[in-house]
Amino acid sequence: MMIEARAARPRNHEGAAALDWSFDGGACVLIGPDRSLCRDYLRMLGGVEPPAEGRLQLLGHDMRDLPIEQWRELRTEVGFVTHGAPLLSVLNALDNVMLPLLYHQRIHREQARVQALALLRELGFEDEGSRLPAYYSELQRLQLAIARSLVLEPRLLMLESLPIDPECPEREPMLAFLRQWKADAGLLLVTGNLYFTKHLADAILFVDGDSITAFDSWQRFIDSDVEAVRGYLNRRREQMQIF
Repeated sequence: MMIEARAARPRNHEGAAALDWSFDGGACVLIGPDRSLCRDYLRMLGGVEPPAEGRLQLLGHDMRDLPIEQWRELRTEVGFVTHGAPLLSVLNALDNVMLPLLYHQRIHREQARVQALALLRELGFEDEGSRLPAYYSELQRLQLAIARSLVLEPRLLMLESLPIDPECPEREPMLAFLRQWKADAGLLLVTGNLYFTKHLADAILFVDGDSITAFDSWQRFIDSDVEAVRGYLNRRREQMQIF
């Protein structure tokens, strides 16, 4: 099992619902009216912050009393892309992606360059990566951040946001890559975008203040009779019309 949460509550949100949930691969979307709360659950599930209460097992490790050496090793198995996808502003795009390979594996720079470029191409990034991050679009910076998180081949990828216009044609290579990647790994992401939820999610956690509801498919989610879910979907009728 990749993740097991037992009565786990995130920090920073008094009264947040306790989560009893297991995850063993595929893609799960955390969605709900409070994006900040969704992100705090994600940070808890990704081991970035320990639970305020309860227990969390991440890739077989109990996160309550994990020694710092094991935590550092675990970080190479969990890729985490934060909101805004920050990159090192003083390094060019390709060097940003190569850095984890050079730091953790100490491989030759040319080998790291080849691996990084191959991964970027799979994500739909066509530039050579010679410019600083500030000179790239939001979508390109997200591609770079995801590539940097995946270059060490982690077992889990956590995305705090997926800020892509669902009508943007450049979205498709990235979505195709994530659909393929999740088949042999685990993907958890926070998004309010129903298009991406429908096309990526194998499971959905609907987070609504003092309650959290798990669904094992998109269809069960949109057919739910939970009042908070119905209200959330009704407020997003325009998004629903693009399917």
